Amino acid sequence: MFIHKCHHITTDIRRSLTLYSGYFNFSYRDLKPENILVAESGHIKITDYGLALENMHGDQTATGFAGTEGYMAPEILDMEEYNAGVDWYSFGVILNEMLTSECNYHPALFDESSSSAKDIIEQLLQEDPVQRLGVNGNVREHHFFHRIDWVSVEALRMAPPYIPVVSKCTELSHGSE
Repeated sequence: MFIHKCHHITTDIRRSLTLYSGYFNFSYRDLKPENILVAESGHIKITDYGLALENMHGDQTATGFAGTEGYMAPEILDMEEYNAGVDWYSFGVILNEMLTSECNYHPALFDESSSSAKDIIEQLLQEDPVQRLGVNGNVREHHFFHRIDWVSVEALRMAPPYIPVVSKCTELSHGSE
């Protein structure tokens, strides 16, 4: 059941990243758990586009330090030019964290039964951005997602594993009275 939840969350994150970056040609640059919310429907929503860069299509690159420590791609940390592939690195960190409860990748935490999870994380965390999955190859074609019906994911028809209970508040206040 846990791996099913992980598949759902990561497919929804991937859907959101590619949907918005495909329409708006941007690099998000600050993908981290704090910016991933669960909507009333149970589907994932990415928030806080304050560090996103527009017009990041094709070979377009950027420079500058942006993101959150622990989720930044090596090329950002090294102050090198980078492209939208930095988001796939962050995606790999999040997937690793969901599966192991660790931000840092440790191959020893994966056994034989999780070889496809280990492989996708290694490909997403490639230090060479040209070799990184998402830049070099399609994430949805990786064996880790072999049972995913991507048409259902894109159409939001994949049933979420968790639907939050939302209480209806009629009055919200901030601060003390």
